[in-house]
Amino acid sequence: MRRQIVYFARQMFFSVAVLAFLVLNSALATEPADANDGEESIEQIEEITVIGKKDSSSVKIEPRKVTIDLENYYSPTTSQNVGDYLKDFVIMDYQGQSDLVPGEDTLYMRGFSSRRFVTALNGSAIRNMGGYGVGMTDYALLPPFLIDSIDVLPGPHSAFYPGQAVGGVVNFKVRAPKQYETLKPDATLSTTYGRYNTQQHNLSFSGGVHNFTYDVGYQKYHTDGYLRNNKTDIDNFISRLGYLLLNSGYIALTVSHADVERETAVINDPNDQESNYDGGYPEVSTDTASYYSWQSPKKETTSTRFRLDFNLPTSLGTWMADAYFEDGDYENPSIVWVNSKDHSEGLRDAWHQVYWRLLGSQVSNEFQPISGHTATIGAGIEQLYNKEDSYNAATSFRLSSWDSYKKRHESLFAFVQDKWEILPQLSLTAGLRYEDNTHCSSNYVPKTGKYYIDGEGLWVEREYNQLVPKSFLTYKLDNLAESLRDTSVSVGISRIWRDPGPLWETQASGIPNIGWLDPEHGIGYDLVFSRRLAGDIQMQLNYSYAQIKDYIASNSKFTDDKYEYLINLEEVIRQGIELQFAGSLTDRIDFRIGWAWQEFENKGGEPAGETMLDDRAKNRVNAGLSWKLLDATTLIFDYKYQDDQVIEVAEEVDAGEYEFHQIALDSYHVVDFAVEQVLFNQWRNIKKCIFKIYVKNLFNEEYQDTKGYPATDRTIGAGLRFNF
Repeated sequence: MRRQIVYFARQMFFSVAVLAFLVLNSALATEPADANDGEESIEQIEEITVIGKKDSSSVKIEPRKVTIDLENYYSPTTSQNVGDYLKDFVIMDYQGQSDLVPGEDTLYMRGFSSRRFVTALNGSAIRNMGGYGVGMTDYALLPPFLIDSIDVLPGPHSAFYPGQAVGGVVNFKVRAPKQYETLKPDATLSTTYGRYNTQQHNLSFSGGVHNFTYDVGYQKYHTDGYLRNNKTDIDNFISRLGYLLLNSGYIALTVSHADVERETAVINDPNDQESNYDGGYPEVSTDTASYYSWQSPKKETTSTRFRLDFNLPTSLGTWMADAYFEDGDYENPSIVWVNSKDHSEGLRDAWHQVYWRLLGSQVSNEFQPISGHTATIGAGIEQLYNKEDSYNAATSFRLSSWDSYKKRHESLFAFVQDKWEILPQLSLTAGLRYEDNTHCSSNYVPKTGKYYIDGEGLWVEREYNQLVPKSFLTYKLDNLAESLRDTSVSVGISRIWRDPGPLWETQASGIPNIGWLDPEHGIGYDLVFSRRLAGDIQMQLNYSYAQIKDYIASNSKFTDDKYEYLINLEEVIRQGIELQFAGSLTDRIDFRIGWAWQEFENKGGEPAGETMLDDRAKNRVNAGLSWKLLDATTLIFDYKYQDDQVIEVAEEVDAGEYEFHQIALDSYHVVDFAVEQVLFNQWRNIKKCIFKIYVKNLFNEEYQDTKGYPATDRTIGAGLRFNF
């Protein structure tokens, strides 16, 4: 324990030392403009009036990314977390049990789960990787505090992010600290209340003294839930202390803490006597849920995070660095039978606990080596520790002390990326990323006191490393014809490489699968046509194709051999189309609309490939519109369509031979609506008081986001927000 703390302290000291060097070395900083030896210089200029239409669209579409400006973005409801904004975009697919309960890994990108796309904060990946039952990304821990905008980057074409970014990247960009003219802080209070006792309360303060800045925020979220036994309570605290440097640079320390308690939805089946069916809740069958209400199952998560950010433009480029540490724990207590075959022995408490620590650091520099080139170089480290409690009562052997943390994952990485303006019309972004990843899995079988893999000892360790090239070429067609103004064609070609990283892959079912799993590898292609249609209305058509070999898939349904619970599929092909429009129809109407089509194909014919690649709708449509009907009144509409979500069901007809039949979640159309009214802009010390009333699922559509769990019916709510 002491060794790990000392190691982390050394890493933090090194990161802080680097930051201190960059801050104190004034030779690096660009000198301010000549002050004429203290004399004031006043130059009179004529008044200039600029007339033009303000670009008010909150969604920007570019060849490489889509950007969401959260300050100006209209949503029917108040977002609990940043994942709520992502649900509005057609490239993302929400597959959670209930939209009232923020969950783990509930979003898919281009049909890939969070194992195969990256969620990042200011360019650094957010990855739990962290334990049995612990997801890669828990959106309940990510409230919108301090988030300024969101970049969505489709495809594997950026060298800045890990190999996990097969489907793409979602990067949450944090609002930079700024200087305040007065000591009075800017404060915001918002509160909403809706059906099923769903309520959210947010309070935040931002201010500063001279070059010092601070931000403090608190969020309370509660819902009784739509499904049976689905009550949820979330408390999020966040604080940031910053110091402003030369040239708009800054250094900031952010501390956040989250406390989340989510009840687990249970069986509510009129045909199952043990479920004690309650007609006041939707039906959930035994095939869908795993618990009964008498078991009182729930999930409890706490997380404390520290993050140090540094940004300094200098004559040698813009230096950026971060260092972060997270301490988290997860429990899922429930009640079970002492003996499931003999209930006379009574009940007992049961739980599963995971404690993890995640730490890392990244340093990069963006500079212009020669004219026409913008280069970025960087390197970093990421480590995951957790506690392992494997105990054999008969032999009194414990795999490791419950009081110690074991390093389960380490990633060393470096990247270089250059944007080359070859011609005024032609640009190439090319990069290389190198990763050296080490994973450690327990090799001990507590029930037998034996090892899974002979000769490996208590732990199995594997190292994966690869150099991965990336490229994205854009050609502007403006000079070819007047009709092609603001039109471009882009091609992205990049290598795909992903090692078996998360613990549920390296140690699925407690087995050290890294002993025989190979990394995924292949190539991803994107062909993008972008055009400004009129005003700020943008259009983008994107065709994507990915060829992935050795795709890692669950095989537990098709084998009794514990060494084949996870296998590598021979080859998977994924192709898709995304068509998106966004902009302003008039000065008062903003809109966005998107259509996406996708198809997965298992080329190797393995049964596991059929079930691994199903449960994804081929066609999806998302649309949104905000209409400023009056100066103080805005109408907000949101529409989502999804066609049949087909699920493959296997039936063994002979030993090792399977036939598949299909069931489908029905297609659906869902409309949300809201009215936002500015009550007043200034009353005493209260500013911009806004009242909102919303209706989710306006036409009470019956549908499912995930098999077996009915989605929330029509809900009505209201909210109030103001500054002071």
